[in-house]
Amino acid sequence: MATDILGGIDLGIFNATPGIDPGTYGEATGKEGYQFGDPDSSSVSASNIFGWTWLGNWIEHSGDAPLSARTFIAKWVQKFNDEVVLGTGDVQYAEEAFIQDFLADLAKQTWWANRTAAWQAVQKLRYGVDVPRGEYDALVDSTTQYVVDYAKALGFRDVSKHSIDPDFVEDLISNASKVGGNGLPVMDENLADGLIDEHYLPERQLGEEFIEGTLDVGPGSLKDLYDKFKFAAQQNYVSVSDEELWDLVTRVKREDMNWQSAYDVISRKVGDQYGFLNGSAILDRINDFSYNESTSSFGGSSLRNYLEPLRATLADVWELDSSEVRLQDTFGPQLDSLTVGEGDDERFMNSREMRAWARTQPQFQQTSAYSQGMSNIMSSMLQMFGVR
Repeated sequence: MATDILGGIDLGIFNATPGIDPGTYGEATGKEGYQFGDPDSSSVSASNIFGWTWLGNWIEHSGDAPLSARTFIAKWVQKFNDEVVLGTGDVQYAEEAFIQDFLADLAKQTWWANRTAAWQAVQKLRYGVDVPRGEYDALVDSTTQYVVDYAKALGFRDVSKHSIDPDFVEDLISNASKVGGNGLPVMDENLADGLIDEHYLPERQLGEEFIEGTLDVGPGSLKDLYDKFKFAAQQNYVSVSDEELWDLVTRVKREDMNWQSAYDVISRKVGDQYGFLNGSAILDRINDFSYNESTSSFGGSSLRNYLEPLRATLADVWELDSSEVRLQDTFGPQLDSLTVGEGDDERFMNSREMRAWARTQPQFQQTSAYSQGMSNIMSSMLQMFGVR
């Protein structure tokens, strides 16, 4: 079927890449009849090695395939079904004419030129006769070490060369290479990093009862991401479970979700938890997300910033430094005791109400202002009763 021809691994109607004789490599090596991907095959055919196998493999397995490539393949699959197989399209193609039009369109695609050149470079290094076999082995070894180093940088422990799946390394070389200045394949680190992320971080979904659990990782880029999301939650006094935070970390790292969407998950909880803020200017500012790539930090307002005057008032009454006052310690994790009013009138205290409330608490009795005030009252009472 057309899907198998264009979208799958087997691009059967396009056996040989233009400009490469399918028999050339076989004649040079005596390896005829090899089927790519068959470990039991005893020979190699240039039509498979240097042909179209990579395209279906790339589209099907590589997350780096751009939307333009996927759209291109889908368009030609549809055309093949309509105009060759079913004959229902505006143009009825003979198969050979269809292939020529496909090739002409393909040649215009920038991603095609780049990817097919990289694929051919890898296969020539692996199977060709112009480069010693040891060169490909060295590429496998260096790629394996790259995976080890990257996995450790993510925060995964006990990673070594012996623990890396050789098949994953082969796939990484095939799908994350570009052509170097010497015509040999070199790693495209951006592509490689994305594929390693996908390999070590299985897909996770939000709202799945958090059955995935937390990630067991040490210091590294994953924990750094976790800390940033946790900090964003803390700055807005909202409760986000560890499982939810790791969901966000995994999805952002795998590029299944962007920073904007991840922050939105957290910021929406502000409106859910403090419903009386809906429609307020502060919630609008909190939801107005900005992310600074140079500092890897969230910008904009937070509920903590909004409530800072209340924290300063509390610290002033209790004669403490602002850093010693944690609103959640005083008013509960959900800041329940910080609110006044009910129903449509519910809101956070204002500074005047905060000052009055703080003076009724035991902490105020430990301040010099309270002691001085009590001393003045006692003196006035003693004077009133004639005691000097």
